Amino acid sequence: MVHIFLTEINSRFSREDSIRLACERAFPSNHRQTTECKSTHTQTADESDPGSVLDGSDRWIVEKTPQGKPFFPNHRDVDLSISDSRELWCIALADGPVGVDLQKKETAHGREGTDADCLRLAKRFFHPEELAWIEEGEVRERFFRIWCAKEAYVKMKGTGIDGEFAKFSVLSVKDAHFLPVTVREGYTCCICTAKREETGADVTWLS
Repeated sequence: MVHIFLTEINSRFSREDSIRLACERAFPSNHRQTTECKSTHTQTADESDPGSVLDGSDRWIVEKTPQGKPFFPNHRDVDLSISDSRELWCIALADGPVGVDLQKKETAHGREGTDADCLRLAKRFFHPEELAWIEEGEVRERFFRIWCAKEAYVKMKGTGIDGEFAKFSVLSVKDAHFLPVTVREGYTCCICTAKREETGADVTWLS
């Protein structure tokens, strides 16, 4: 199961708090076990060593790989991906490789963008197969669907956007599965997983 959490960027939660809250909601049993473990060891832990007790906030601390992929060093069985666009940001959690991308349907500087804008960007950043599919019709809608899928894919793989971004087509990759997520009017969101049996996602708004 892929767990998706959405929140307003200007909400009362910091990014760190949002990630911790998302993890506690997605994996309540792990949170309870951590809390119980902390309580059990409070009397015996070396109080001079701040790392002797792993509390909830430490358990979900986030680090990044050299390529920029976020991960939980204290909980490697949970994969994390994050994305933000304008006033929203998104957290994806799963028990296997996952990537998520969220895009407000704008091409630059708050403009919705024309079909010509989308095609210009597609010719620069997309694979010829993707470009051909976009040119068939619904240019703007298809452009953002492809863009989100490509970013979600490289996030799942942990490579980020690099010189290979235009060399693969999300319409024909064999090592990933893509799930569109309905977020809010004017936004496109896509999840990418390595598990082809994934058929949906649990979506929760943090408030």
